[in-house]
Amino acid sequence: MSTTLASDAVKPWRRLAASIIDLSLLLPIHYLLLILMPKQTALLTLILIGLASAVISWRWFGATPGMTLMDCTLIESSSGKKPTWFPLIKRIIGLLLALLPFGIGLLWILKGPDHQGWQDKISGTAIIKDDEGRKSLAQLEEEVR
Repeated sequence: MSTTLASDAVKPWRRLAASIIDLSLLLPIHYLLLILMPKQTALLTLILIGLASAVISWRWFGATPGMTLMDCTLIESSSGKKPTWFPLIKRIIGLLLALLPFGIGLLWILKGPDHQGWQDKISGTAIIKDDEGRKSLAQLEEEVR
């Protein structure tokens, strides 16, 4: 991650708050699924819905609803632009790998100035503070399109 991006890296507490918001949005869906199907099937379905909605939100909006509320944006570290589909798929795989060894890959966010977890490092993405005031007019116009 470049020094500019490292200085823009979102603090771990902001990432945690965004994740809590996103997970709380899935709770009503989880309760509905528990009514409609067996517990194990409902949990697996919820995980798939959560992962799919995250990938779609990252691709279309550059952020999940929780990230938007916490003024965070997901970018490709190399270009500073919204990630394309391939890095997002790598990010999901990286997230699953980060969770496997007791979540140590997520705790990695606490280490270093860039606050990147394994999912960020594997996919070449970063979560930065969304600061509309520092964007050029061309960047703002591109986001509207």
